[in-house]
Amino acid sequence: MGVLPLRVLDVSPKYLFRSAFSNFLQLKEQFLALRAEKAKRLWFVDSEYFGLRALEALEAELVKLARLRRFAVASTLFVENADSIKRTILFYHRYDRTFLGAAVSCCFIAWITLVWCYLTRFVWDRSISLFTKETIIPSKYFSGLLILTLLFCLYCRLPWSNFIYLLLPVYLLSVVENLLNIVHKVKEFVKDCIANYATMSFSFLLKPFLGFVGTSVLLFIFVIVFIDRRFLAGIFVLLLFLPNLYDSKVTDDWSKAWRICCVILLPFPFFPNVGTFEMHFICILAPVLLAILLRYLAEHPLLAKKKNDLRMLAGLLFITAGLILVSSYLFQKPPALLRLISWCSLPLSLILPLFAPPTIVDKSVWHISSLFIPFSLLSIAYESIFALCFLPLLFLFLRFEFSHLSDIEFLHVKADLSTDPMCNSKSTRVAGAEIRRAITCVCFVLASLFGTGNFASMNSFNPSTLSRFISVFSPFTMAALLVLKLLIPLLMVALLFSAVLRFNKEAIQRLSCLVLIITDLMAMVCCFELFSLVNHLLLSIVFLRDA
Repeated sequence: MGVLPLRVLDVSPKYLFRSAFSNFLQLKEQFLALRAEKAKRLWFVDSEYFGLRALEALEAELVKLARLRRFAVASTLFVENADSIKRTILFYHRYDRTFLGAAVSCCFIAWITLVWCYLTRFVWDRSISLFTKETIIPSKYFSGLLILTLLFCLYCRLPWSNFIYLLLPVYLLSVVENLLNIVHKVKEFVKDCIANYATMSFSFLLKPFLGFVGTSVLLFIFVIVFIDRRFLAGIFVLLLFLPNLYDSKVTDDWSKAWRICCVILLPFPFFPNVGTFEMHFICILAPVLLAILLRYLAEHPLLAKKKNDLRMLAGLLFITAGLILVSSYLFQKPPALLRLISWCSLPLSLILPLFAPPTIVDKSVWHISSLFIPFSLLSIAYESIFALCFLPLLFLFLRFEFSHLSDIEFLHVKADLSTDPMCNSKSTRVAGAEIRRAITCVCFVLASLFGTGNFASMNSFNPSTLSRFISVFSPFTMAALLVLKLLIPLLMVALLFSAVLRFNKEAIQRLSCLVLIITDLMAMVCCFELFSLVNHLLLSIVFLRDA
């Protein structure tokens, strides 16, 4: 689909025309082949850029000019129309994009509905299964619809991969129909609306409409973060209002600290991506500050029984800061002993929490403090400071979720028992607290991924920054260490949410389903070309700013 750069060719006009005409014939063959393939569609519409008649007229004009030996004019005429031909070829290449995008979106919607069915109707009833003959075998109506869809695909001669895009949503919708009997319910609802139109109130539609608007705004913010991490600040702004969703005096007492943490995190998305520069002083400062914080907490009267544990964790963090100091300023190449200690920190971060007391607070503190050790050793810039500012947000969220308990009760909550009503409830309805947790979980995951730009910096990462662990160039080992550094904040978030859910398998499963629904909706939004719309918006902003 390339166009020859005729303007840079220093040749005779006749040779230039022959090159241009050969290029035209090449583009013409692509044009005709793609148009003939897409013309089999029932909904075929010709391109607005360059039609078949225009192509034939252009060819006739080029031949006419060549016979008149006006080669320069013919070459110029081709150059003027080459871009339109190229755009038309691209149009035919993308002809089915909207149609297939709609089919994929239907597939997402059907899948999300199935997950919702599993979440609300089957998670507590072990006697009912999704995989029975009554549910997986389509009804007569959907069987006919599947056959019609298959015939439609064969008639349009779609590629075999497109068959899946069209048949799968129909089949999934048939399973949903078998589960929920939606067609019958819709018929009854329509009949009821028609029969009682004069007296019926439609105010019940207000809540779903507001929910749709709120969901759209959230999805827009979640998706746009993948385009530009600076929009992560919008998520921190949303998190400012999270305490308002709780009705508790404990939450009111801690809401100011929560908002301060959110405000502190706001500038981080605007910092440059880590990986291309080093800030040794910041890397040393982060474990020192966390160690000082643990030492300070050890002196609190409520934490008197945990004093020795907190001091031990603080000591390990002080040692970590010392290792970073020695490796950064005293040695150009860290010695083998220091690298050995750094490697030992990896299994230590997994083994040490096994000796934590069996309370939620202790397990959370031990897990996160242990993981912070290798994360600090792997840090090269401000990512450890970001994690240090992000951790209070996680612990405050943990406190909010147990706001029905006093401080003393909260500190002694066992991790192996479940007293949370959301964990023990056998209701088939999704509670507002579960939705709140799922949305907060997605916010925290996005903050972990894009707070420091780690993922964006993988291509430009400097391998020399892993010198505390490895002294020779080993791409696979370095890549593994880099991925580990990216996953540690995610693991911290996962551990905190496990603590919130009291390590209850059923509650974790329900939260996972809700998060799956949100992420599937995000994927569906991306599939519907939101990326293109946002890119156009960003380009417009840049253009206006430059103007």
